[in-house]
Amino acid sequence: MTEIDKHLDTIIDSMVDNYPKDEVDEVEFSIRGPVNNDKSPWNLGISQFRSLLKTLKETLKLEVYEPEMMLTIHDWAQRRVRITDLDTILLYCKTDTISPDSMEHVVFETKKRILKPIDFYGLRLRYNSEQVIDDEDEKTKLLVMFRDKKEMKLYRFAKRYSIIKPLKSTEKGKLRLDFTVVRQSIGPDFRAAKIIGPTATRTPELYEVELELLDISRDDIQNEDIQSEIKNVLKIILLHLNGGITIATQEDKLISVQNYVKLCKSVYNQLPAVKITTLAQNMLRDIAPYNISAYISTLDRGKMINKKMQDKTVPYVFTDKADGVRALMYVNNDGKCSLIVKETIKLLKKGQDFLTKKIINTYDKQIASILKVIPTDMILGTYTKLVQENDTVGEDGKQIKGKVGKKEYSFNNSVFDGELLIHSNGNYYYKTFDILIHNSESMMDTDFKERNKLFDIVSETEGCFHVSPKKFIKYTNNLPKFSEFTENLMTEVSESTGEVTSIKIKDNGIIYDLDGLVFQPETGPLSHYPQPQKSGFPSTWKSVYKWKPLHHLSIDLALTYKGKSAPITTRREKTVNSMTIQETANRYAVFTAHSGNSKGDLFMSEYTCDVLLSADSIPRSEEGEPIVKGNIVECRLCMKGRFHWIPVRIRHDKWKPNSEKVYDSTLHSLTTEPITMDNLSNIDGGFGGHPQLTVTKINRNISNEHIIKRALLIKGDIVLFDLACGNAKSSWAWVQIRKRQPSKDVAILGIDAENISKANIIMEANFNLIANKNNKEQYIDKYTFVQADFLKPLHLEASSYQYLTTPERFNIINCAFAIHYALRSKEDFLIFLANVSRNLKSNGVFIGSYMNKTKVLDLFRNRQEDHKQLLDGVKISEDNTSVYAELGMIKGSDIMWKIKKTYKGDLPGVFDNNSIAIDFMGLYKNNQEYLIDLEDPDIISLMKQYNLELEEHISFHQIINASDYDNKYIKELYSNTASSEKVWMDLHYNFTFRKKGSMDSYNNLFVTDSKTVKTTQLLKPVKTPKVTKTIKPIKTIKPIKTIKPIKTIKPIKTIKPVKPTK
Repeated sequence: MTEIDKHLDTIIDSMVDNYPKDEVDEVEFSIRGPVNNDKSPWNLGISQFRSLLKTLKETLKLEVYEPEMMLTIHDWAQRRVRITDLDTILLYCKTDTISPDSMEHVVFETKKRILKPIDFYGLRLRYNSEQVIDDEDEKTKLLVMFRDKKEMKLYRFAKRYSIIKPLKSTEKGKLRLDFTVVRQSIGPDFRAAKIIGPTATRTPELYEVELELLDISRDDIQNEDIQSEIKNVLKIILLHLNGGITIATQEDKLISVQNYVKLCKSVYNQLPAVKITTLAQNMLRDIAPYNISAYISTLDRGKMINKKMQDKTVPYVFTDKADGVRALMYVNNDGKCSLIVKETIKLLKKGQDFLTKKIINTYDKQIASILKVIPTDMILGTYTKLVQENDTVGEDGKQIKGKVGKKEYSFNNSVFDGELLIHSNGNYYYKTFDILIHNSESMMDTDFKERNKLFDIVSETEGCFHVSPKKFIKYTNNLPKFSEFTENLMTEVSESTGEVTSIKIKDNGIIYDLDGLVFQPETGPLSHYPQPQKSGFPSTWKSVYKWKPLHHLSIDLALTYKGKSAPITTRREKTVNSMTIQETANRYAVFTAHSGNSKGDLFMSEYTCDVLLSADSIPRSEEGEPIVKGNIVECRLCMKGRFHWIPVRIRHDKWKPNSEKVYDSTLHSLTTEPITMDNLSNIDGGFGGHPQLTVTKINRNISNEHIIKRALLIKGDIVLFDLACGNAKSSWAWVQIRKRQPSKDVAILGIDAENISKANIIMEANFNLIANKNNKEQYIDKYTFVQADFLKPLHLEASSYQYLTTPERFNIINCAFAIHYALRSKEDFLIFLANVSRNLKSNGVFIGSYMNKTKVLDLFRNRQEDHKQLLDGVKISEDNTSVYAELGMIKGSDIMWKIKKTYKGDLPGVFDNNSIAIDFMGLYKNNQEYLIDLEDPDIISLMKQYNLELEEHISFHQIINASDYDNKYIKELYSNTASSEKVWMDLHYNFTFRKKGSMDSYNNLFVTDSKTVKTTQLLKPVKTPKVTKTIKPIKTIKPIKTIKPIKTIKPIKTIKPVKPTK
């Protein structure tokens, strides 16, 4: 029997043994807060009250009745009048009278308590005698007395929620659970009691939980049935209010805290000496530095490419980050477990208003960190594990292999690190992800690989408390085996936006929300030691990173009404005043705390908060709670239209918003460079949210759709050559081709002048995921990427020639957003066309996407007459050399995109003097490009010389606005973008050239007007180059009229470049 069962038996035995059945009409258990004495293990406040109501509703699987409003007036003769109708209550509040028409909503009764209430662990047991007053004369006397302005009375204004639970042990009778929020006070009349209206804040609210037996007499139910019926409900309530695991006395908790502090001090002598004699808040605040678990750095793109995460000598592992409570598990000398949780509390002290800084005659909330202990009934014993002993060297110098033997481990005087999950099934799951102290010795300098071996063997269950280790998966050199992880994921996606709305994970039979991932290096120390800082906060693990999906990223902000009265006194005042989003009643100003300022100065943020208005015009959070000035509210960023914050929930556990540093860091992750699950698994699955990323997503999608459309028209297998493949950003299109026509084989060769190692990683991770999600079917048969420059003869380049010795191997060649680099000179363009024509089959298609020269020149021409901002938001510089679009909402990033003339004169040439410089926020700056229009007669003429004839040339604007364009998601994204963003997208075109017949000879293709093309890598016949074993050299394919598909080439992961033969 657990401790909690023993306590409950004592409580219920008291109820049964002392039940005076001849006098009592009602048996009432109540938990009423705030209670603060040695017998009570909790203080019942608004957060506990709400969560308890939710827990009981979910656990008992019963609906909560609509809340009932009541005003009760008591006199000193234990008589009372209850008004149960809201309109009648409001009328009484104004007039101190009750209309004769409303008497049906008024109840007159007496309620007497029999015996003295029994208090045990904060649970009060009362026996009441209730009697309704039916005598009309008595009712009249009561009404007269209540109107008397001299008679002192007790006024109780209550809002009650009720749950009715049928008794299982009997055919009749019910158990009613009442959850009541009460504000009560004494006064001669209602106004003097000050329980409603502007002065009501001076009267603290009470939160009550009551249990009553209804519709059954004492003789109709046995003692054991009463125990069975009430015990389960009481257990849920007491567990929940006491921390969810067991009931313990204050003395038990104090001893546990004292032993924990003693252990930590013995291991880490640098911790401040403290003496804890009680569980008072000031004592718990003194031991805040004993929270020896460190904070974790937030992962951003800078850290993803950090040397440590790519260094082969520092392999990483990762695990899920659940939406739970960070907690330490302390194991005492006897193996008894307690949880140590850091908690933020509010200390009450008169002072300044946090927002206005005025001295006010109310209480100002101040913050403090404490350590709270949550005892459990779990006792860890001894664990046996098979271990491999180290090899030794014998006397003869020979190596002796270590034996495999059994080793016993105990965890007395140890401290684990992990997360506590409170599940809707009423159970509590502690998921360990580290061990900080083992058998009174620090583990801070031990490699994580060794620490993992220790905590990985602890898996126990005691009652409703479960302990188990988290599973860590290899994440080495940015190549995760995500299929081991994603097979347990359940993702919900919005049908309207296509964005992920929630990610859940299945682990050992339970399902819980995934709050993110944690990346941990396998080697090296924890990079953290407890420091005796004044703040009491621990340091941060600089090599351990946490990542959250976009829908979980939020910031805690201070809100106040926006308008002339708002205290806008910051350096961001002008930015805020210029951003009008909603009506005044619906608009809140958003404040963050100034970094490193102990005084708590506030700074205005860039974005207003769009607060939801309820039917009664009260601003509320998404959870429905009213928002008042100064609330700290957890907000998420809405990135549709103009950016604004949406309040998710009020943070009753915080008094101060996130700092500017946290604000700016989170905002950067949300907008400029968000990291998605696809990015982590090295899939470039697109971005979402921030304007320039949305533009990139739309452009890439239209380009990919063009690839799919043209590939699906090809008869037979598809052999695709991707010029300038980059980071395999067209991989989504390739996969779709195979999925839509599964009978076809798809083989891909990609080249890029830059390093293509990331492209191979992306493709591998991509196909691992796709195979996992589609019953292990591998959609792409082959993919090969090599580093090569398409401005040189590719069949002569050392890295690519083995794949291109035979002409006309590919039936589709793609060049997305890169053909402009070939216009550096006419010579470069001829080499580029020769590469395309030589490798493209007759009747094959050359496709791609690019920025159109004529559209760019029109953009300059249309703005030279007026230097002011036009309706589409695009400006031209004073010297007419640049057109650009501003994005003033993002701090430090004013220009979203810019095109600058770098050619000389008024008009650029076709093959020379045609350069421009491109800036695009978050992607590149001053990027040198060259203007081209594929409908230019000179370009068309040259293309025809290589048997390439233009078949289709269509702008992105025409595509997305066509009546038959059916991608609703992209269409909606496009419609929600600003005009200046549309201008950028509308500069781009898709093109298709078809090759009309084969060339007579390819020998002279790479000879220009006067001389043979110069290249540093022209090769003489060479021996077969060394390539990855999985690749068969292409010389094994004999040139024949009918070219075999490229499927004869086995897939590779990486290509080792071959050095040219001297």
